[in-house]
Amino acid sequence: MRTIRIWLAVLCLTGVALAQTGAPDREKPAGKKSELESMLEEAFKNNPDLRVAEAKLIEAQAQVARARLQVAQKIVVAFQDIEAAKANLNYASLKLDRLKKVAGKVGGAVSVDEMTAAEHEMIKARTALDAAEAQINYLTGKTSEKHKSMIKAIGKLLTREPEGTVRIWDADGKLLRTVPDRDREREMPKGEIVDTLKKLLDPKIRISVTFKDRSLAECLLRLEDQTELKVQFPRGDEDLITLKLSHDFSDQPLAVIIQYLEDQMENHVFIVREYGLRVVRKEKLPADAVTLREFRKAMTKPAEAPAKGKVTEPVEGKIDKVDGDLVTVSIGSDAGLTKGQTLEVFRFAPMPKYLGRLTVVEVQPTRAVAKVAGKLGGTLMAGDRVTTKLTEK
Repeated sequence: MRTIRIWLAVLCLTGVALAQTGAPDREKPAGKKSELESMLEEAFKNNPDLRVAEAKLIEAQAQVARARLQVAQKIVVAFQDIEAAKANLNYASLKLDRLKKVAGKVGGAVSVDEMTAAEHEMIKARTALDAAEAQINYLTGKTSEKHKSMIKAIGKLLTREPEGTVRIWDADGKLLRTVPDRDREREMPKGEIVDTLKKLLDPKIRISVTFKDRSLAECLLRLEDQTELKVQFPRGDEDLITLKLSHDFSDQPLAVIIQYLEDQMENHVFIVREYGLRVVRKEKLPADAVTLREFRKAMTKPAEAPAKGKVTEPVEGKIDKVDGDLVTVSIGSDAGLTKGQTLEVFRFAPMPKYLGRLTVVEVQPTRAVAKVAGKLGGTLMAGDRVTTKLTEK
């Protein structure tokens, strides 16, 4: 029995020793970090993109906090304005009621001026309340029923966005569509292809091209093949495929031909990109896009100090009379025309055609006499159009 107790004691002591020996293994400190872990930790701490992002996050949080404070201040002011407007309206209403009661009594002494002044005060108080309520509705993102009906009366609500678009909303706050903000200043495209486009748009550059009985898409491809012009357009657009043209051009300025093509495209417009011309639908016009017409206007810089009567913007008129190589035109010095200035002559009917150039030899306020300069592309007739500079319409 004693022996058994001894062995039990030995076993207990051995178990305690083993337990003590295993304890350090369970509490073993973490080993050295791997190279990958160290690199990740260093990147999360020092990477410039992460640091910029964190700085932007802090700035955005500060802007949100500032905006919250500003909105809170505006709401407090608007609330006080509403309370004051309600008090003024109540006072004006009571005053008008008292005057009406006095005027209704026999012998009531209320003048017309007093009654008119009270009614005017009532209208001013109600208008002030409407304005204050409109402000609080704007700040809280709501639209009152009265203002909804006003928006419905004009059809739509427009909001200008900082990214260069205009959003069109209905009275219920539903976004109808987003369109480019054409009033926003845009940067003109630049580059080698754009410089080539400028040269091609010079009236002196003339080409001949066959468009008759061809689709608008085919005509755009032919125009690209016969010039250095790069033209991109949606190849599967039904309007460009089905529309057939009816005119050919022989020895005409490229500007006139492009103007004719754009006149045929009711739903499309030419825009200028750094990679060339592009045809897009008007409703899909990019916010930063520069139309060909805007590009043409920007091509000619205005004179620093134009002389009195000097034309700085294109002026158009027509030929009133033809007498040999002299013609009388319907514009004169009142339109900025000066002696020695040149005029471009063209017509659209029965087919578009550039006719040539005139030089002004005599100027009167409302008319001028010009002489043919160089070779003409046809016989001049009364009704032909003249312009100081060819531009896109």
